[in-house]
Amino acid sequence: MNKKNILIVNIGTNLGGIESSLSTFCKTLNVLGFSKPTLATWKSEGAMMSQISPFIRQFIKLGVGSLNSILKQKWRFNSILQYIEFKIRQLLKKDEWKACDALSESYDIAICYCQNGYSPYYVIDKVKAAKKILWYHHGSYEKQGRAKQKDLAYYLKYDTIVTVSEANRAMLLSHFPELSNKIIVIKNIIDKEDIVKKSQKTSEDLKVLGVCNIITVGRISPEKGQTFALKVARELKNRRFGFHWIFVGDGPDKIQCLSLIEEYNIESSCSFIGAKSNPYPFINQADMYVQTSSIEADPITIAEAKVLRKPIIASDIPAIREALGNGQFGTLCALNPQTFADRIIDTFNNKNEQATASTSFYDSTTDNAQQLVLIHNLLNQ
Repeated sequence: MNKKNILIVNIGTNLGGIESSLSTFCKTLNVLGFSKPTLATWKSEGAMMSQISPFIRQFIKLGVGSLNSILKQKWRFNSILQYIEFKIRQLLKKDEWKACDALSESYDIAICYCQNGYSPYYVIDKVKAAKKILWYHHGSYEKQGRAKQKDLAYYLKYDTIVTVSEANRAMLLSHFPELSNKIIVIKNIIDKEDIVKKSQKTSEDLKVLGVCNIITVGRISPEKGQTFALKVARELKNRRFGFHWIFVGDGPDKIQCLSLIEEYNIESSCSFIGAKSNPYPFINQADMYVQTSSIEADPITIAEAKVLRKPIIASDIPAIREALGNGQFGTLCALNPQTFADRIIDTFNNKNEQATASTSFYDSTTDNAQQLVLIHNLLNQ
């Protein structure tokens, strides 16, 4: 066994694409023979923790805690001072993580597993490690001015920055050309056997007979495009096409989406069923998987739909184009409601021909083997 002492820092363990990737990554470290890592997060244990916990050594909650929890402590004076400092820094938007305690243990490798929140800065300022790695999972970069300059200063302090697709790497380099010698690509590991096994577990039956059953999985947010998807649904209804569209996930756009369903009069055809720790039975029941994102880094749900051999219709953006092999494993579509509707209807009407045509020669094990070598080499350098 490789006894490197590894720390992984993430925002939390709630349901989401990064958290799903984190779960598989922790399992991958075990498969590669590394000692179980320590996981530190800013949020309390979430729904994904049950899947992650068998593959970690210990869990650490970061941050200063709530005032209520501090007041219950026996020795609390220093904690109250720390809480006040944190709140002042938060109010001034001034390096809040610097008010948090540093981790006492030293690590061989510290991995910041997401680019969001305090994590990229905390790992540099508050963690002792011989090697520090940043995993970048987002498909865009929006910061400007001082915020961007701060990110550059911190990113340069990492030994390696891992992006999850070639498109993701190109995007990040377009904003930070100074990082060209630090960025590598390691795609997300897809656990084919686990996906297939979970897809066969009993679940509520959401399949509607006699119509096209569509599924979309993801955080309900602007970049994932569920509001756009509802425009596609309205177009399908206007063409008198029979369909039932299931949306799995939660997020900030959910209230708006529910309002649009009512406005477009498509309540009987669209359902938002919330986040699911196991979405695979729902994908398995569908006639096709549709993704309407405008931003992606490495679309894990598309990879999962490929494993389950579902016809895929998705927006033609760089990361999805890469994931679908330039259309080899699915249909790429311009972000236009009429065009999406055309492709959905065409795919359903030819479903006997297309059920396996776009995915039958995709095998995640080939991709996984390449990524396992890259991870092994990165952590042993």
